[in-house]
Amino acid sequence: MRDNEYTMWHENKRRYGCKNMIALLLFVFVASCAFAQDEDTTQKPFFYSKKFVSTAYVQTGVAATHMVGSAAATSHFSLHWVINHKYVVGANYHILSSRENITKFTYPDAPEKIYLTHNFAGLSFGYILFHDKKFSLQPELAAGWSNIKFTQFDTVTTRRNLAGIIPAVYGIWNATHIFRIGVGLNYRLIVGEPFKELKTQNLSGVGGMVFLRFGKF
Repeated sequence: MRDNEYTMWHENKRRYGCKNMIALLLFVFVASCAFAQDEDTTQKPFFYSKKFVSTAYVQTGVAATHMVGSAAATSHFSLHWVINHKYVVGANYHILSSRENITKFTYPDAPEKIYLTHNFAGLSFGYILFHDKKFSLQPELAAGWSNIKFTQFDTVTTRRNLAGIIPAVYGIWNATHIFRIGVGLNYRLIVGEPFKELKTQNLSGVGGMVFLRFGKF
């Protein structure tokens, strides 16, 4: 009985911490956008500009994250459209690049280990602060489709389509006009129906990433 109570207490504590992380990232995102509006558009509409500038960049990176109770790694690829050097709309794709054993969550008695495949594809919106400085700050919010897949007994493949929401904050070193290096902090929130003991909170987690950007923006 004590073990069950401890497990429930530990699970509630972890969920509370995850909710705080989501709230913090969303607060940074909203506060940064509000700050940018006050700084750049005093007595002017939010999207006011003397001219329209449209540029783009591609981004690739890797992240260390938490998934199914252990450390994991994901790879990130994205294409972004930048308006007036500040407003960023992106198309994002993330894939789990480490081998994560989920046997205990799915078929504990399976004779062979079962490994997870995870993908995320979605759209994002961000705002670049201090775009004309050596170091920039960029809050971002992404949302879209998430998928998990695994094969048991080498014959039966299980797939689940889920939803993903990823608030993030990036710090960028503007090395040149066409090349940038950055680090980021995000939280991956997965929403959908669980499979056996593989619940969405097992797929959600905090991540820290490093990335490269290429493009004139």
